[in-house]
Amino acid sequence: MAKLKVPRKSTSIDMTAMCDVAFLLLSFFIFTAKMKKNVEVEVENPTSVSTDTIAVKNKFNVTVNIGKDGQILMGLDNDTLMEAMAKEIDSVKGIGFTPQEIEAFKKRTSIGMDFKDMKTYFASAATGKEMPPQVGIPMSIGADTTMNQLNDWIDIVAWRMFNKDKLKNNQNVEPFPIVYINADKKAPYAVVDKVLTTFAKKNLDKFKLVTTPEDVPIGTALHAELKKSKK
Repeated sequence: MAKLKVPRKSTSIDMTAMCDVAFLLLSFFIFTAKMKKNVEVEVENPTSVSTDTIAVKNKFNVTVNIGKDGQILMGLDNDTLMEAMAKEIDSVKGIGFTPQEIEAFKKRTSIGMDFKDMKTYFASAATGKEMPPQVGIPMSIGADTTMNQLNDWIDIVAWRMFNKDKLKNNQNVEPFPIVYINADKKAPYAVVDKVLTTFAKKNLDKFKLVTTPEDVPIGTALHAELKKSKK
């Protein structure tokens, strides 16, 4: 008796629908993604076992970046605040920013340079030219206190931007928000100390040091507390 042959059927799968879905998902992620800004100064934070985090929901966070060579830069949360800072600096210092230069300013994550150099720097940046690293906010270290532009930055950001509406209406100003000190672990101690001292002299003593988290050592009081809180 002849053996029956089972007809073979094609095992091909129509991938059209899956490709369409994959393309739509890819398009969604591309169109909704935000380009990450270039970091103005590379910072390698020291480690800690702190469980505290940056309050990202705040409307007004201030970050002071301190590079390993001691350069100091100040930045705000987003483009809108950075644009407001550019306009406030322009108003106070008479920089003479053009709209294109303000646009270049707000695209930076933080700013750190002499006020007198800003016009030239951002005029070049507005043309799309690749700019050199920022040198930092001028601030003398040691007994010499004749140069400390950080005082002006604090006045502009704290007492003019943060409390601008209240100052206009002669209302009581609010305390300055928490300042995040994002210092490189190799940053000169004298620079970090001078930054903290400058803020303290302005009666702004609410700041936190940004660190890289590491595991809490087993057996410590903090480990026991965290373990207890998770139960």
